[in-house]
Amino acid sequence: MITKSKIYWKYCFYLLLAFFWLLYPGQQSLLKKAGLNYSAFIQNQPIKFKPEALPRLTDEIEKPLVFAQSYLVIDLSSFTPILSYRPVQKMYPASLVKLATAIVSYQHYPLEQQLTVNKVINEELKMGLVKNERISALNLLYGILVYSANDAAYTLAENYPGGVEPFVQEMNLLAKRLEMKNTHFTNPIGFDSPKQYTTAFDLALLSREFINNQVLLNIASTKSITVSDADFEHFHYLNSINELLGEIPHLGGLKTGTTDNAGQNLISFYRLNKKPLLLIVLKSEDRFVDTRALIDYLNSNLVFIEIT
Repeated sequence: MITKSKIYWKYCFYLLLAFFWLLYPGQQSLLKKAGLNYSAFIQNQPIKFKPEALPRLTDEIEKPLVFAQSYLVIDLSSFTPILSYRPVQKMYPASLVKLATAIVSYQHYPLEQQLTVNKVINEELKMGLVKNERISALNLLYGILVYSANDAAYTLAENYPGGVEPFVQEMNLLAKRLEMKNTHFTNPIGFDSPKQYTTAFDLALLSREFINNQVLLNIASTKSITVSDADFEHFHYLNSINELLGEIPHLGGLKTGTTDNAGQNLISFYRLNKKPLLLIVLKSEDRFVDTRALIDYLNSNLVFIEIT
């Protein structure tokens, strides 16, 4: 007697044979057509490429009067130098090294992670951290990028696994990855050392990496802010020491640095007709005057040529 179960499995067997016959390689017309006309199964789309507009100086006015011992203006979109003077001369970076400190810290610490102040740094600019204070990595980043606080930079470094020395090693690995061939770091703060040096061009590479991080760029473009520790016991008012921030439209930071040996340093992120530019001024007697002179010159004399 034939049961329903046997009939069911009989139909399944015939169905399996039918699928095998339809799909057996080299026998069916559908598969033969696919083999002979494989392009029918590929959707061709034209590649759309729009080259970046390139910067060009019109040379209608005299070059800007800049007294810095090294400077560089670069178009970030194409990484084309626009103006430069001794861009590969090795210089003391001062607190410009805090851009590297910020990048390494951001890559290692979650922003909300609470770090402990184990050693208080009282030299020069500081946000007023106290021993054993617990404060978030985010608020320490505000400390180094808004007010260039040395105690904040040291706290970020000393909480790194192994302490300050491995942290500085990571800074140098970052420089190597970015191909900053004439740069070496010895401390995360920017204290002068014969073995701590950089160039305007290398700083452009570092700044490009920094600017690509929207969180860090937003922090560096903050005019003033008050941050607190984890327990809301200690509050720290931070006001940017960059006089141009908030005074020049379309300027968004980036970092200041000053020591006796380095002179006055300043890196500025500036948009001209929505085109991102980077201005680096090293060893200036007045970094803000020099940067204003460069910006005024660019506003009057820089155009972008579309490539067709």
